[in-house]
Amino acid sequence: MLFNSLTFIFFFLPATLVLFHFFCYQNHKDHASAILIAASLFFYSCWDFTHTWLLLASIGVNYSIGTQLARSKQPTLLAAGITFNLAALLYYKCGFSHQNDTFSPLTSIAIPLAISFYTFQQIGFLTDCYKKLIPNTNLKDYLLFITFFPQLIAGPIIRYQEVVPQFHKDSTYTFNPHHMIIGIAYFVFGLGKKVIFADTLASFSNPVFEAALEKDPITMIEAWCGTLAFTLQIYFDFSAYSDMAIGLGKMFNISLPINFNSPFKAKNRFEYWRNWHITMMSFIRSHVYNPLANSLRLNLTCCILITMVIVGAWHGTKITFIIWGFLNGCLLLIIHLWHKASRSWNFNLNPSFCMLITFFSGSFLGVFFRAYDVSSALNVIEGLFGFNGILLPTAYQQFLPSFLPVTYGYT
Repeated sequence: MLFNSLTFIFFFLPATLVLFHFFCYQNHKDHASAILIAASLFFYSCWDFTHTWLLLASIGVNYSIGTQLARSKQPTLLAAGITFNLAALLYYKCGFSHQNDTFSPLTSIAIPLAISFYTFQQIGFLTDCYKKLIPNTNLKDYLLFITFFPQLIAGPIIRYQEVVPQFHKDSTYTFNPHHMIIGIAYFVFGLGKKVIFADTLASFSNPVFEAALEKDPITMIEAWCGTLAFTLQIYFDFSAYSDMAIGLGKMFNISLPINFNSPFKAKNRFEYWRNWHITMMSFIRSHVYNPLANSLRLNLTCCILITMVIVGAWHGTKITFIIWGFLNGCLLLIIHLWHKASRSWNFNLNPSFCMLITFFSGSFLGVFFRAYDVSSALNVIEGLFGFNGILLPTAYQQFLPSFLPVTYGYT
């Protein structure tokens, strides 16, 4: 049941909203929050009922550990909790990543659905309990924190203290037409991005990478069309999901954190990563990069490369994701060295040129993210550099005016 599915839009969402606001109107706050928990579990079960037990088991274990950590600071217990979460994540990532052959943020999550997101969210919960940032909690609040369906399947990765206090406010259980209008506007705007742009662009990128998998020679125009189409596809896909998640939260008077902030306006890859999947990168920075730099005292090169490899592995354990993460780390190091040198030389590049370089470098590395395997990724890259000719493929010829040629250079 995708956010853009007819079942979600015309049945699940209206029914959940009506029941939630009905109990709010009756001043039954506990019933209203119970409706959200039940609806969220039903929403998750519609994807794959057999893995709902894993979600509930994970919630039970982490809640038990978290309550213990909130009472007493036990480093061994914290380590055990983090190990439990990472072990489950790695087991399913390694065991099921071969089924991950689609690349929408709504469907590209390794089986079981959303395990990457709720694992990180629960690790963050445990560390916050350990740091005494969460003084107390109860099982109902924790269930809402993890299962709240607008953020369950693909983020944002929220912190307990950001969202749970909102479920205790009287205003959350009062119908707010202003919030409802804002929520609907966000949702509809995101839905338009998904259906009109992302899904349309997928029809341009998918054939190219499928042809690369079949070892068909990819021409230069074909390679660039497919690569840029995928770059824009995943941009609109994730932007759409982020908008829809915020909109759905607002319909229930819950403010979710912004998770996407025009990353294509970034003038370098550091700025890009600060604005793409903001909550995930914030988690990675606080739970991976900072411990590497501060506790283990690794040098900058090791910290960046390890961090970005972990980012790649978080998306999937295929070697292409690992390569993608490693190359992103290398690019970040190059940019860091360039900035250091440019300050010494008192030399700055034009901001617009920097934006173009950032966009095209990200698109180029995105080939490894999208490709089915290393061989097909290299096939596309050969096409990008024109090694297989510059013939416009038949699939694209229909979009050209009749007076323009379809061949450029050699074939």
